[in-house]
Amino acid sequence: GLAAFAAFIGVIAIGYRILSLIIGGVVDLGLKLYNIRLIQGVPSQPVGTLFERFHIFGRAFLLRLLVSLFVALWWVPLSMLGGGLMAMGAFSRDLTYLMAVGFIPPVAGTVLGIIAQYRYAMAPYLMAENPNLGVMDAIRNSREMMKGHKGQLFILQLSFIGWRILAAFTCGIGFLW
Repeated sequence: GLAAFAAFIGVIAIGYRILSLIIGGVVDLGLKLYNIRLIQGVPSQPVGTLFERFHIFGRAFLLRLLVSLFVALWWVPLSMLGGGLMAMGAFSRDLTYLMAVGFIPPVAGTVLGIIAQYRYAMAPYLMAENPNLGVMDAIRNSREMMKGHKGQLFILQLSFIGWRILAAFTCGIGFLW
């Protein structure tokens, strides 16, 4: 009953993540291209533009994969260190100290992972605008562009928190606006 339902939901979630990894990169480039054209005042069809970058499917997939890997390299080792410290604290007489210290690396890793995400935030926009750009060139250019601007992007995204909360309360319908 309940275990089968949980397994079904797990399979759906894993399938969604795999599908998102495989085709999400190229559709994301189409969305970025649509947004760029919208800002520039260039007319384009929303749905058609989403699929306009499928000719660089491999590079779009590789871009998403590498950015995810680079972000994970900041987060995963520190989270594992924290888990190890907490596990050692469970078998130690100084339980409180090691468990408290064990929380520091995962929190630091999360902060560094978020900073890394902001570092690479412009890579999809760069590749969407210039489909001939190489994956590592887009990542490198994004890193250069975001120097000194990560805080501004954070504040911009934070300014939309009300809309995100509203969308969550309406089961995603609020994201349509």
